[in-house]
Order: sequence, then C-alpha cells, then structure tokens
Amino acid sequence: MMNFFREHAKGVITWIILVIIVIAFGLVGVNAYIDGDGKTIVATVEDVDIQLPVFQRAYQQERAYRQQLLGGRVDPALMNEETLKREALRRVIDSEVVTQSAREAGMRIGDAQLADQIRMIRQFQRDGRFDQATYSQLLRNQGLSEAEFEDSMRRDLLASQWVSGLIDTELATPAETASLLALRGQQRRIGYMTLDRAAYLKDVSVAEEEIGKYYDGHREQYAIPEKMTIEYLELSAAELQSAIEVTDEALQQMYQEHGSDQSVPEERRASHILIQLDDKADAASKAKAEGKAKDILARARKGEDFAALARKYSDDPGSASRGGDLDYFARGVMAKPFEEAAFAMKKGAVSDIVRTSFGLHIIKLTDVRGGQTRPFAELRDTLTRQYRDQKAEERFFELADRLTDLTYEHPDTLDVAAQELGLKIKTSDWFERGLGTGIAQDDRVRQAAFAPEVLESGHNSEAVTLTDTHVIVLRKREHQPVSYRPVEAVKAQIIELLRAEAAQQRVVKEGEAVLARLIRGEDPVALAKQAHGAWKTPGMVGRQSQGGAIIPAEVLQQAFRLPQPAAGQAASNGGVALAGGGYALVTLYEVKDSDPAAASDQDRKMAQELLMRQRSGQVGAALIENMKGRLDIREHADRI
Repeated sequence: MMNFFREHAKGVITWIILVIIVIAFGLVGVNAYIDGDGKTIVATVEDVDIQLPVFQRAYQQERAYRQQLLGGRVDPALMNEETLKREALRRVIDSEVVTQSAREAGMRIGDAQLADQIRMIRQFQRDGRFDQATYSQLLRNQGLSEAEFEDSMRRDLLASQWVSGLIDTELATPAETASLLALRGQQRRIGYMTLDRAAYLKDVSVAEEEIGKYYDGHREQYAIPEKMTIEYLELSAAELQSAIEVTDEALQQMYQEHGSDQSVPEERRASHILIQLDDKADAASKAKAEGKAKDILARARKGEDFAALARKYSDDPGSASRGGDLDYFARGVMAKPFEEAAFAMKKGAVSDIVRTSFGLHIIKLTDVRGGQTRPFAELRDTLTRQYRDQKAEERFFELADRLTDLTYEHPDTLDVAAQELGLKIKTSDWFERGLGTGIAQDDRVRQAAFAPEVLESGHNSEAVTLTDTHVIVLRKREHQPVSYRPVEAVKAQIIELLRAEAAQQRVVKEGEAVLARLIRGEDPVALAKQAHGAWKTPGMVGRQSQGGAIIPAEVLQQAFRLPQPAAGQAASNGGVALAGGGYALVTLYEVKDSDPAAASDQDRKMAQELLMRQRSGQVGAALIENMKGRLDIREHADRI
C-alpha cells in the first residue's frame, strides 16, 4: 500500500509544480521583471511588467519539457508552436499571480532562510560545504548575476510556501481516509491463464511481397537522420574574466562611486491585523468590516496588546498565530499601499486603516534595520567580482561587434576573425536537426547550422546569441543528408516483426474464443489444457502485492478492472492482450476490502496526505483563477 501512496503523492501535485513554482536558473530574473528601459513587455500583472526574456525562458523550458516527454528525438518543428507559446505565457502570468498573492497574504522569505536554502544546493558545494567561488562561477556560466538568481530563488520559495499553506488547510476527513485505505488495501481472489504467442509462430510465414510492402510503407522507420558538424568561434564574458587585472586603486574608485549601491537595504519589521474584505463586497459587508477594523484600531491605540488582538481578530492565518508578526521586509515585497504605510511610520507607531486587495490592514511597526553603507573591507570580494564582471562585459561587447563584422566581411572562413581576436576555432560532434550534444544542445545553434545560408551556401552564420554575454558564429564543417537503410539490411528485422504481428492476431483471436467459452461456464482447467496452458489460482492478490506469485502486470490490472461478481454469479471474466505478446484470461471470484482500522499509522498518514494534496491541487487551480479575476492582467500575445 505504501508504494501506491509514494507513487501517487508525487503525481497528483505535478500540475502545481509545473504551473506555479518558478525553477531557479529558469523562468525569472529580477532585471527581467523590473527594468523599465523600453524592453518588450508581453504581459502586465497589476503594476508588474513581464518582459520578453522571461517569456522566452519559459518557452524554451516548455519546449524542452515536451520534447523530453516525446522521447527526446522529436523534431521541435513538429510541435505546435502556438500552443507552446500560449502555455509559456500562461505559466509566467500564473507565477506572478502566485507571487503577488503570497505577498498580499503576508508571506515572505527572509534573507537567512534564502541563504540556508542556497547553501543546501549540492551544485554550490565543495567537499560537502557551500563554496562562494563555485556559486559565483556557476551563475556566471548560466549568464546570471547573484541578484537575479537570488530573486528567482526567493520567488520559488515563496510559491512553495503558498502551496504548503494550501496543503495545510485542506484536511482529509476520517471517512475519506478510511474509504481510501479500504480501496487501496483491497484483495481479490482470482484465477488466470496465459496463451503464449510463441506457440503460434511456428505456423507463420512471410512472403517476399509482404516484406517489400511493409518496407515501402514504413520507410521512415529505417531513415538515418540528416546530420552535420560545425566549426565555430565562441565569445563569452565569463571566459574573458580571467584576463581582467584588478588593482586596489580601481576597487577604491569603484567603492567611492558605487559604495552606496552596496548599502544594507533598509528593512522594516511589522505586525498586522487583517480584516478580509473582497473588492466586490456589497455595502453592508464593507460597513461591517470597516466598523470592525475601526474598533480594533481604537483598542490598539489605547494600549491593548497588539499581538493579542492579532491572534484574536486577524483573518491572516499565516501571521495571526504569531501575533501578526511579518518579520523583516524590504521595499518591493509587500503590496504598494501596505509598503507605503510601513515605510512612512516610526518605530512603535500604529497605522491608520490600510486598504489592499485582500482587505483592511492595521499595521504596527516594531523595528527598523539596515540602510547603512558597508565598509570597503567587507565589500572587497563583491567589488572584485563586480569589477571583473563590468570590465569583461565591456570587453565582450567590443569583441562581439568586431566578431560580427569580420565574419560578415569574410563569409567563407572563420580564420580571419580567429586570428585578429585571438579566438580558437572549435568543432562540434555530429548532431541532427532536433537533437545534439555539447554546443549543439541549444536549439538556436542547430537552427542556425541548418539554415540555408550555412547549410547550402556554405557561409558563416550570423552571430548566435546564447545569452546577453555569450555568442557564437558558426559554419558548416561536414554534412550527411538523410539516407535509408536498404531493405536487405533490415529484412530479417521486418520478417520477425511481421511474424510476431500475425502470431499476435492469431493468439488474440484464439483467446477471445476461449473467453467466450469461459463466460458460458466451461471448466477453466479443461480449457487451459486444450490451449496447452495451465490454469493458475494464486488466491487473494493486492494491487501491488502478488502474494509471492509472479503475475503479469496486465493480469493484475484486468483483475482490478473486472466488476465484482453479481449475486448468484460465481465469477466475472475478462481477457487482455499482454504487452510482451500473448493473451491472458482472468477470472474474478471474490472481492474483499481491507479493514481501515487495521492500517498502520504510517499508511493512514500517507493516505491523508494524498487526499490533502489532491484537494489542494483543485483548490490551487481555483484560487489562481480567482486571483486572476481580481487582479488587473493585460496580455500582449502579439508580441511573442
């Protein structure tokens, strides 16, 4: 039973992971959300613009995910691009909706919590401990700054917190738990026999014309895909960093000019009392909520214990149990009206009533920290990284422009650009249009390589941008067009396949005939002997447990699909084709539910968690749609 719970507890929340959890290194970066420098905006959620790079990352991730589901070798051109684009846009919008909803509900991820989670990521560790140099290098390799990654991680954790809140509030009733335990622990008494396909093979022959007909109709199965290799020049800011010389003078100047940028952000700690009030509430409901809020505010300002008032009256389940405490938060975390009020208050003050889309808030400011410029010694390592990043990026753009010019001016060779820029000409392994390794793992590289100007004309490609600071220029090295294995090379394989198909048709026909006799009430043992098989009676079996007997999976599945024998009926019967070839006949004699009271505490707990996750999945989907209805969301699908 526990195996069932383990398998299904993972599956039932897959949708929510795919929909709302922002994968680190994946969908979002702080700059892609907040830069207002004229970049293409694909959607807006309230006052947050979602820019094209965010959508593009989601699109590439969605494409790769679906390609993996389809076996990894499917040509991306065969996938519906419009469907992929719509799904990617929906995902980034849902992600922002969840992030805003979590923040409105008072959820937040503190710096210490974020740091703990990052330190636990195995890829950032050396010898089992977090390593700052490894962390920084891996991020640079991905084209991410630390700020971008940490913002992405914070969003991921915030969404996880929101999901956990749903699971915690969706309780499974004892009756539901008992019903699931009885069902999953159910035992069934069965008998079965199998007809072996191999027994029917000896009488099957295949004519030459059948071989040719099958080959002509399935020629693509024997195709050797078109493939090629490339040579290319690669330029990235990350590789240029090692050549950047750093001096104390340069760091001191950078500190003087930008030291204030490295100040500890001002954070405020507040407690709040939330009185829920929907934007669409009627006048009577609004008056009632406002009256309640005014009464609580008056009591708080008269000196009553704010934490006690929050525990008693706040509608925010996340903070009420903590006396309304929201911990420390910086600007940009809370809803605008809440933030403006909190950052305008003095320590110890209680605000007027603040309205957000979640309702009415009464805020008490409990502490203020940060806002000071950090000393040079403390910032030295950070300044060094930033200096290298800055200078490497400047050098990258200088060289990238020159690389583009040289490879355009000399379209039939990479040698000129390689010599002038000091770059090494690299070569790839063989790759196909839809599948590659190394540099050809990237769709954009393969698309550029198979473009007519490269593949047919033999010219250099345009610069292929992999990240903002990583480009390549490529040209064809070797090419092999699509070819087909000759029929003689696959003849034996086709004969084997056609014989197996013919034998399977015969065994299914024979099995269905035996099933008809079984249903009429003939003796199964005698029928099995006539079919050169044996009637097996393993007794009671469970969905996973086979009572020590080796039973084909299809037999077990059929046994649990068959209806319970009706009153006056000795058994119910069914047949099923076996995946490996052959046919099985199954008889169900008896059904016995398990006793929920006899279930172990661990099984009971896992059943409750499964039910809670199933329900939270439904609630989560409904909540996201509800939030979308309350938020101002504008899509610009024409820009993708």
